[in-house]
Amino acid sequence: MCPPSNAAFLTELNNTYIMLKSEPGFVPQKLKNTYKAFIIEQIIEKRNRVIYDYWRNELQGYKRLELPGRGTGRYDDVDEQKRYMHELGPELAERLKNSAKKYNSSLDHLCFGAYVYMLGMLSYDNDIVTGLVVNNRPQCEDGDKIVGCFLNTVPVRIRIPVNIIWLDYIGFIDGKLLELKKYERLSLFEIVRILGEKPEDRNPLFDMLFNFIDFHILQQLDADNDHHVANANDGVLSVPGYVNTNTLIDFNVDNTFGRFIVGISYSQRLVGDRVIRQLCSYFERVLDKFVDETDGFVNRSEIVSKEEKEMILVNFNDTKTGYPREKTIMDLFEEQVKKTPDAKAAVYEDEALTYKELDKRAHCLARLIRKKGLKRLLIRNIIIIEKSLLVDI
Repeated sequence: MCPPSNAAFLTELNNTYIMLKSEPGFVPQKLKNTYKAFIIEQIIEKRNRVIYDYWRNELQGYKRLELPGRGTGRYDDVDEQKRYMHELGPELAERLKNSAKKYNSSLDHLCFGAYVYMLGMLSYDNDIVTGLVVNNRPQCEDGDKIVGCFLNTVPVRIRIPVNIIWLDYIGFIDGKLLELKKYERLSLFEIVRILGEKPEDRNPLFDMLFNFIDFHILQQLDADNDHHVANANDGVLSVPGYVNTNTLIDFNVDNTFGRFIVGISYSQRLVGDRVIRQLCSYFERVLDKFVDETDGFVNRSEIVSKEEKEMILVNFNDTKTGYPREKTIMDLFEEQVKKTPDAKAAVYEDEALTYKELDKRAHCLARLIRKKGLKRLLIRNIIIIEKSLLVDI
């Protein structure tokens, strides 16, 4: 069973036990539907051409979000997953719930919006594809009481808008997730099949996923003076909100029993601990914007810490280094293009260029200058100046 069904089962088992103690003849009411309703819905979804067309169009030309770690993202590089917990606190959760109510949103939508922008900070990209865990319980009477495996993880593609305020960003995320509701019941297996992908050594579509956890049904646990019922404070009752997955970073936000905790599962071989802590700090700062500064413009520089700004402006500008004297800077840059063509070479605000893209633009500029009749020496000097700013020796 999936974790939500585990929570529902434990709640029903506890409450039935208490009822039987007071009323030995108590018989639980039979559900009007069964797991069969879910199977039927899945068959119907597979035959819906509108859903197929949506996923084909939505993910056309998508870019995989590459991790900033030390590995390649292949299955054979993954070691045992490590877990990192970060306490956000019930006070922030309450403030966010008030903001969500004010802006006609929800806590899980705000958290997903902060998560997506966090990924943008991580990748310096505005076109993000990530996984989202959804609960596809059957839409029928008693659907919330049926026990089974209903979780599905779907790809979500977010093209983060530029030049907007945080309030508009919240509205944008709400609109995207509400649209997704119409199509999220199709299984990930079917979505991958639609796209024709057959990855043999890595996950299809994405390596990171978001999971919002709130087992609110546990609040319905009945208490009994003679029979101890575990609660959130004594730590006896534990219903895991997540399990091991094939993804490389699982970002879980748990709001069960009024807690507000980020739990991240990750492969330490692929992603360093420093990156994970940095992700949590980005996530929390964006949430603060949703509470206190919704009229402010969305700006990466407002999310970066003072320490990071110091590193970028001071430490990263200390670029004195040795290099092979027999090679020109242009030669070194060409070598770097061949070595890491898809690595980011230049970043400005919300735009980024890879080494391959930058090299292509430099040659286009050279051809344009030749066409204008300028001397070859001038052309070479312009290319050298442009590339020398970004070469990675």
